[in-house]
Amino acid sequence: MKSYLYNSIVVIDGTGSRKFKRALQTYLKKCTNDRGTQHIKQVRMQQSRNNNLLQLADMICGAVRRSYGNKRDAQIYRQLIVGREMGLQIWPK
Repeated sequence: MKSYLYNSIVVIDGTGSRKFKRALQTYLKKCTNDRGTQHIKQVRMQQSRNNNLLQLADMICGAVRRSYGNKRDAQIYRQLIVGREMGLQIWPK
C-alpha cells in the first residue's frame, strides 16, 4: 500500500483517547516511512461530523467490522467488501 502514499497527509477521525491517537500516528509513520522516502508527511485528527470522507470511511470500517462478526448478515457484508479491499489489518493486535 505504500505505493499509494507519497508525502501524504492522512486524516483520521478524532474520536478516541489521546494515548490511542498518538500511538496510531507513531505506528503509521513507523510502518510506512522508509529511509529517504516520506510516505506519510502528517497525520491529522478531525471530527467525522465535519468531514464527509471520514463519514464514508467510518461506514466502510463498520461494514468490515460487521463482516467479521457473528451476525447472520456477516457474509453479505463480506461479499460486498472483499472485491474492493487492498488489504486488511486489525489494529491494535
